[in-house]
Amino acid sequence: MEHLTPGQALARMKELIRTGKPGKNYTFVPSDKNRELVEKFFLDDNKRIEILLSITDEDYEKDEYSIDEDHSDDYLYVFLKRDVELRRRYSSNFDFEKVDIYVKFTLSGYGNNICIVISFHENKNY
Repeated sequence: MEHLTPGQALARMKELIRTGKPGKNYTFVPSDKNRELVEKFFLDDNKRIEILLSITDEDYEKDEYSIDEDHSDDYLYVFLKRDVELRRRYSSNFDFEKVDIYVKFTLSGYGNNICIVISFHENKNY
């Protein structure tokens, strides 16, 4: 099976977010790491979408097949959005903090009409 280039996948992901419906054409996987970012910073779905739409080709890191045995046919695209300014949730000061956000997604369905954002968290060594 031929895969989209990272640039094509990024464009398709953005198109699905702009024109699609949440839960139908795109979704965020509610993993512990992804929840941690939302709990640590003021970050709602609109802000996550804003960040996804701001990703550029220069943010590309890699693309590869999933190492998860249950999803070994999934082809993944990884981007790192650097220096995203976010405000910490439980802090006495209201300064913005620069955070590098690791984004990993896959496209599936007929015509790649579904985007599943598997990872959307701080770029740390887990």
